[in-house]
Amino acid sequence: MQKKWKRTLCAAAAALCIGAVGVGVGAAHGQATAQAGQIEDVVGTKRYIISNPYSAVNWDTWGQYKAATHVHSKMSDGHIEFSAQVENYYRYGFDALAMTDHMTVNYGWTAKKTGTSNRPLVFAYNGTNSPLSTTRYQQMQTGSDRGGRPMIEIPMGIELNGMSTKKCHINGYYADAGHGDAELSSSGVSGCVTAISKNHAAGGITHINHIGEFMEANDCDTAAEAFANVYTNSFISDMVSKVFRTYPSCVGMELVNKSDGRTKWDRYLYDEFLMRLAPVGRTLWGFCEDDSHYEDEIDQNCQWFILPQNNAANIRTAMETGTFFCSSRKSRTELSDMNLPDDKGNGDYPRVWRIDVDDTTSRITVNCTKARKIVLIADRQEIDVRTIDPSGEVVTFDLNAYESSINSYVRIYLAGDGGITYIQPFYLTTSEYAEECTVDFSVLFNGSFIEAPTIIVRNALGTIVPMTTMRSIKITQPGTYTYEVSTQGSTTKTGSFTITEADFVNGNNYQFSVSLESAPQLAFYESMLDRVDESENIITGFTVGDVDTENIAYSTSSLGTVEIVPTENGYGTGTKLNLVYDGQVIDSYTFVIYGDTDGDSYVDATDSVMLDAYLDSALHYEIDEAALKASDADGDGYYTVKDAELMRDIGMGLEYTINQNR
Repeated sequence: MQKKWKRTLCAAAAALCIGAVGVGVGAAHGQATAQAGQIEDVVGTKRYIISNPYSAVNWDTWGQYKAATHVHSKMSDGHIEFSAQVENYYRYGFDALAMTDHMTVNYGWTAKKTGTSNRPLVFAYNGTNSPLSTTRYQQMQTGSDRGGRPMIEIPMGIELNGMSTKKCHINGYYADAGHGDAELSSSGVSGCVTAISKNHAAGGITHINHIGEFMEANDCDTAAEAFANVYTNSFISDMVSKVFRTYPSCVGMELVNKSDGRTKWDRYLYDEFLMRLAPVGRTLWGFCEDDSHYEDEIDQNCQWFILPQNNAANIRTAMETGTFFCSSRKSRTELSDMNLPDDKGNGDYPRVWRIDVDDTTSRITVNCTKARKIVLIADRQEIDVRTIDPSGEVVTFDLNAYESSINSYVRIYLAGDGGITYIQPFYLTTSEYAEECTVDFSVLFNGSFIEAPTIIVRNALGTIVPMTTMRSIKITQPGTYTYEVSTQGSTTKTGSFTITEADFVNGNNYQFSVSLESAPQLAFYESMLDRVDESENIITGFTVGDVDTENIAYSTSSLGTVEIVPTENGYGTGTKLNLVYDGQVIDSYTFVIYGDTDGDSYVDATDSVMLDAYLDSALHYEIDEAALKASDADGDGYYTVKDAELMRDIGMGLEYTINQNR
């Protein structure tokens, strides 16, 4: 059964509008943010329930911490001493670091560094590799020498399967597993299982490195060739079934490694995995890694962990839940159209300061800076590409606008002069709409509830929607509707309301409280009473030219305005006496001066000609009801040729008079 609830809205609230406004984490770091205006909800056929990896984030208080999670030293095949490499990342401004030497568990930055009995000669210990001193370690952990900003050690990093023949390397963290294991013969999917299972059993987490290399997609010149190779080897289906669905501790894979040579098609491969994993609810997060062996490879990639406090425990949670972004300067395929030198970013990475997700309207809103382009992807296809302002912009994607292209996930990336930033995927399920949404009107007249008001509701095309009861209506399509509410002797209240797709999903009932007041009444002065014909709403008894000068009527309420509106010829027959309230005429009388058919207030040959033309059936000349009434110049109750002759004679100056007081 659909869950239902009621919302009581004041009739003065013209429409229900939903806007997304973002204030990013960057506000605490002096970053500019933008405000989103009201955004119209796209009417679709589905409600998307969006699994948001950032749902737990407090964007106003949590920080973003830059991290490197794939780094080498001379403890394996790196060319920099261990302690010097840690110093490098500290100097480059990183907030967290995982040292991940091949088949060498990082037992701590201050621990004595030794080789392993199974280390192949290519990774032979080649240097002093002095650990950090305890004093220096404490400085880094507190940031005492850089404004109190520490660099946290991510514990027990290692690159597993370090010597596998196809380089099916796995990064492990938070577990003492794989130290000294060369795994020389491990390759492909079986190699992944070997490494991941060891770390999983030890209680750690892993992600897969440069996956395109060990399935040989990196050697292909086009994405199509890469996928052909993947399908031929049944690689994707084996990875899905034997790795990702078997070992939940394998949290993700690299989207970019180093300069993106061996990972240039891995984002396409990532989408292939997501297309198979998202429908069963298995998350898979993306990482961008330096895999640095030399200093010039530092800060080409990074993670931005979003944390309440920068510590190792929170970083593990972020890696498991996807509460981070990853950035790269070298994501070549996506940066190829950005007109960057060598397709490489320089300067600040694109930054994301807030993510807002609204399930009720199926929308994702991104608050970002330093980006010139934002892209929405579903099932390996770029379904929306937008140019944005790098100084700061709030971008909303309404998933109902892409229903034909979306299945079980979407993901977003931003590109700018500094490179690219990937937002983690949003996993989707859908909910069908209810068939109708009920709108009830509670109507008060002068403070008392009334049972049977007059209510007219129209859709956006102006078509009247039938009422199902005296005070309620069933809406069957999302959209904006207008209403008019009144009762006998009252004013008319108007307004509008919007029914969204979400209202159908939730089976919402809306109730509008409308308060009516007594309408102003037109009252005539006592001297006017014998001149007013209430049955025909006409006023007689005026002489030529004095309609606009008399004190004729007034309103019984200060809210109503009495106005006299002349004809196009003057203040004669056809002149209107109106009572106007709230911009609308609510009562009206018409002046009739006998003998004056053309409305100029004078009786002459023109009036005679008009009556003659009307009486001549061959001419098909038409005059309005007031003019026809005024044509009875002689007062016998008929309009005839005699009346036309009398009008003509008066116009010629003959001494005839017309009785206006009948």
